[in-house]
Amino acid sequence: VTIVSRPADLQVTDAGVTSVAEAGQTVRVDWTVSNQGTGDTIVNAWTDQIVASVDDILGNEDDVTLANFTHSGLLDVGASYSRSEIAAVPFSFVGDYNLFVVTDSGDSVFEDLNKTNNNSAALPITVTRETPDLQVTTINVPETAQVASVIPLSWTVENFGVGETNANLWYDTVFLSTDQNLGDNNDIF
Repeated sequence: VTIVSRPADLQVTDAGVTSVAEAGQTVRVDWTVSNQGTGDTIVNAWTDQIVASVDDILGNEDDVTLANFTHSGLLDVGASYSRSEIAAVPFSFVGDYNLFVVTDSGDSVFEDLNKTNNNSAALPITVTRETPDLQVTTINVPETAQVASVIPLSWTVENFGVGETNANLWYDTVFLSTDQNLGDNNDIF
């Protein structure tokens, strides 16, 4: 009896991303995976992964997984599939990064010794962050008030930043102070 192993060999043969992204937004990543092995994948589902790194080394401690996508269907020898997916860019990102597309990230497909080529080349991307700058521009308070009474207050907050807020809800806080310095021990919440 002759037993022959014909493993699959999944490779990310093409990948692309825009060169600039905005922190807190999404970015579209395109890729193609080909089976360049001598056999089909045997299994019909595995995970493709989008990973961000501050350097061009995949697999070290600075890697951050941005998204996982399940591929369904057997992949024959010489066959390929292409995907175009959206990945969220964390708001904490700013600066230069590299994105990688990794196919079969969970090692579901038997590839024998062919596991070292499952990722794309580094895809450089610059992440910018346009932050808001909220400022109280007007405040209306009465000149005098009675002890233990409710006083009417109104104020206006404007965004002088270059980006919109990354939250739909926040709380404004009001303090009563005996001076014009916020943060000393005389301030009352």
